[in-house]
Amino acid sequence: MNVFIARDGTIIGEYPRTELEAMARRGQLEIEDHYWQEGMEDWLPLPDLLGAQAWEPAPPPPAPLNPAVLWGGIAGALLCVALIVFWFVKPNRSGEGGSLETEFSLPQESTTARQIRDSAAADLRKKIERLPARATPPLNTFYYDVRVNMSKTLTTRMPWSASMRGFENVIDPKTEQTISRTEFTLLADFQDGEWVYKSYRASTLKMADGSTTVVAEDQDSPTPPIIVGMMGLKNRGH
Repeated sequence: MNVFIARDGTIIGEYPRTELEAMARRGQLEIEDHYWQEGMEDWLPLPDLLGAQAWEPAPPPPAPLNPAVLWGGIAGALLCVALIVFWFVKPNRSGEGGSLETEFSLPQESTTARQIRDSAAADLRKKIERLPARATPPLNTFYYDVRVNMSKTLTTRMPWSASMRGFENVIDPKTEQTISRTEFTLLADFQDGEWVYKSYRASTLKMADGSTTVVAEDQDSPTPPIIVGMMGLKNRGH
């Protein structure tokens, strides 16, 4: 089973369980790191999994053996192997070639985290596609250049967060000219299987006089921005 490792609130990688102790001794993992694997409710300190001794320095290599002792040990080992082969290996007397069969049980990579990620990304893509790409009444608003950055969190209840940056233009329906242009950043969390509105930051340029208005709101604000309703984001603040 693979294990996720986090350091200072940030996931630094996913590694096979069997490699963690060696990584700790090499200094690639720190004793303050945390870990999570499939089936766990929350992240735990890495020493709970490996034990504090995993960070202890490896013992020094043994002193070289006296050549006479070394060759004596090798001779004894060869004699033992010969006796084992003689007593326990049955010779093939059929004249047919023998075969060596073995079975390996390799650890399988967990697919649960990947499935949750793909489901969250697909759902968020559908919500963004709800935004109008052309200005139509009554709002005469359209969106473009929306970029999404999904990042992993440290909790199983809210495994993903997303930052969406893009532009919103409002058009005069008579002249078809842009009235205002807004650059926004919308944050949402994938919580309990659905995307939840978190915060909204925007800077709006009025084309008529060149003035700029800055807006900063979150889920506790009285009224969420229009884009939250257009995308169908859950608003836990109300």
